[in-house]
Amino acid sequence: MNWGGIGKNNTVLYGDGTDRIAVNENNVWTSRSWKGDRWDAWRSGYNEVFSPYSSPNTNSWGNDKGDIFIYLSGASGDSANIKVYKVGQGGYSTEWDILVATPPSRPMGIKHDYFYPTNGWCHPQITWNHNMEPDMERGSKSKYKRYRVYRTTAPNMSTIPNENGYVQIAQVDIPINVKPHYEDTSVLEYQCADLDQQPPYGTEYPLRYRVVAVDITEWASVMSDFVSTTGITPDGGIGGEENDNLILNSATPKNYQLSQNFPNPFNPVTKINFALPKQGFVSLKIYDITGREVQTLVSEVKQAGYYSVDFNGSSLSSGVYFYRIQSNNFVSVKRMVLIK
Repeated sequence: MNWGGIGKNNTVLYGDGTDRIAVNENNVWTSRSWKGDRWDAWRSGYNEVFSPYSSPNTNSWGNDKGDIFIYLSGASGDSANIKVYKVGQGGYSTEWDILVATPPSRPMGIKHDYFYPTNGWCHPQITWNHNMEPDMERGSKSKYKRYRVYRTTAPNMSTIPNENGYVQIAQVDIPINVKPHYEDTSVLEYQCADLDQQPPYGTEYPLRYRVVAVDITEWASVMSDFVSTTGITPDGGIGGEENDNLILNSATPKNYQLSQNFPNPFNPVTKINFALPKQGFVSLKIYDITGREVQTLVSEVKQAGYYSVDFNGSSLSSGVYFYRIQSNNFVSVKRMVLIK
């Protein structure tokens, strides 16, 4: 019985929720599923190898390592093709013989995180746990394990990524003493954690990632569970200096907002985005670390909307600067670094 799931909650009491595979929401809901679901460990194509190195594993009740390997190699209708291996039987004298005869187990513990480059917006970072099968280890001196990363997307948040549309975007070799990870630098995160960063204003779109383990025989596992996040297209907020004070789109913001400048650190030009939920006089000024005003970027009445302003620091020396916006009762200050 599965009492909790991730997806979209039911809209009526005791109604049916929607599994996250069919929605872009990541809320937790009470599913009350009792006939198995996409987390069913024995479903062919979802999790096909059960061994001392998989999850779930074939260890004893006391977690002592067993010699049993179960390979669910396929299924058709109500019939499943299951191969059971035991060390010392059936011509498999060693565990290694069985490892060579079976694929790796699916990677576990996949999570989404954020990768912050030295300059620019953050990108999705995917982490997972190392596969523990001995035949995953490569290299003679510096040991590493190999994985492939897959991604699927949709054009906007009103549609969901195609579960049959996963495309390999990377093959990574991770040292055995390093947490497996992959940074998708081709994608801008919609919302960065920890730092008050906002990506360029554009179109939000969903992304999903899965990981595959590859052993030394180049036999690949089934895909891991997926992890999801939201990207944003850079179709607003980035441009030449002729776009200073440009209204980025016609939507009216719900709240005042001053975004972190991009890039940061910068040399010598950076861009500052801000949002106004209503019309008002806007003051946007740059200050040095002593509090001295060095430049005024905006000093005029502006309508509600999203705006972008370029700041050129070519006449200033390297160092820490602050930019401050004030409109009606809203005041916000952020820090930026000029490096020449």
